[in-house]
Amino acid sequence: LEDALAGTGPADRATGARLLACLATDLYYADRVRADALSADAVREVEAAGDHGARVAVLNARRVAIWEAEHARERLATATAMVEAGEEAGDRAWVLQGRNWRVRDLMEHGRVREAEAEIEAYAAGAQELALPHYRWYAPLWRGTLAQMAGRWDDAERCCDEALALGRRAGDPNADLFVTTLRVQVEVERGR
Repeated sequence: LEDALAGTGPADRATGARLLACLATDLYYADRVRADALSADAVREVEAAGDHGARVAVLNARRVAIWEAEHARERLATATAMVEAGEEAGDRAWVLQGRNWRVRDLMEHGRVREAEAEIEAYAAGAQELALPHYRWYAPLWRGTLAQMAGRWDDAERCCDEALALGRRAGDPNADLFVTTLRVQVEVERGR
């Protein structure tokens, strides 16, 4: 990525921004400070380039690079900008990824009603896109909200639905995330 970046000229800012974004994502676990700086540079470059398709990919990398508590407000703003950029680019998969981030960020902010609305918008988009990988998140989030409200039977039902959809999609995260939610429900039930 660094070699490719060195070969990118100033005339191709969108490609340079995408490369910076990829490098930032790759460095997230190894060097968070550098990932933060690179993703910020990528956002500046893509804004100057005015490329909506590149912008949404760069914003996603930015959202990953700032995945820490002190950046909670910026993460939500970045996820919101991702949804807008995905819509402008006509890329429904990127819109869903932006909504995915928004659900997480809204929940973290305690904005439950907005999170519920975002989950429903995500679920409608996932149904429309008809790619199995996207569909299992909505019941997982609904289960999380049910767990938070003490509606444990609803949470368990949502876990079953999320797990079935996630396994059908072949997504290994489904087992991990659903198990995590199930354990939380069992702990709260005192089991």
